[in-house]
Amino acid sequence: MEKIRKQYYDAIKKYGAKGTLEMYRDNKIELNNKEWDNLHKRIQREEEERTIWQNPTIMAFISCCIVVLIVSIFANVDNHEKIKKCNETKGHQCSRYEIESMGD
Repeated sequence: MEKIRKQYYDAIKKYGAKGTLEMYRDNKIELNNKEWDNLHKRIQREEEERTIWQNPTIMAFISCCIVVLIVSIFANVDNHEKIKKCNETKGHQCSRYEIESMGD
């Protein structure tokens, strides 16, 4: 049974899976069958681990939506209701003084 050698682990740690594959291609490192299989499993796992968080466009969109949500939560809509009510009762565009004097 073949063992995975320290040289292989050092190459993975220093250069990553794809870098180790390039080293093998350039004949800078020898790989036995177990190391070869392990290397390809690592490369496949790295490809599958690409998530939504690695795409900057999606991250920017999500961040923008969160900011809009937070702003909308803290927006004061009470004043808008007062303005609408004042305009309906007075029949014209109310001034700030008229709106504030209406009360609740």
